[in-house]
Amino acid sequence: MSISDSINKVKDLVKQEKFEEAMTLADKLLAQVEDIQEEIGMLCDQKGYSLNKLGRAQKALKFNDIAVANCPANAICHCNRSFTLGVLGRHEESLEECEIAISLDPNYAMAWNNKANDLCRLGKPEEGLQCVEKSLELDPTNESAIDTKEQILDALGRTD
Repeated sequence: MSISDSINKVKDLVKQEKFEEAMTLADKLLAQVEDIQEEIGMLCDQKGYSLNKLGRAQKALKFNDIAVANCPANAICHCNRSFTLGVLGRHEESLEECEIAISLDPNYAMAWNNKANDLCRLGKPEEGLQCVEKSLELDPTNESAIDTKEQILDALGRTD
């Protein structure tokens, strides 16, 4: 039975005043929609990330927005939206997304790295250095965080 057929079945059950049956079927359909919603969010997240890597950040942001709307409790979606906003030079907004990602998953190294980049670009390299060090503590082999640390140290005129 298609989703449209199932929705019509719920409507028919309501018309027949079979409310318990209607609610049971509606609950089953809503559970499927929630699963689909999560899958759509993750698919949009990956498309947005890919578009960003291909240099199409403005288009990527549209898919990042859909991903976050469908998966608001997913740190990866917020982190990827942060990355896109950073590429677009919208560092304050990017920083907000980093904060959300970190609040959802304090051990997400890439969110700490994105936060470090944003802080550095907002004129706060010392704070950025603390964040990238946290990122490297969580994932010492992350090449992006290693590069970020080098850039921040250069900005500070240091070589630690």
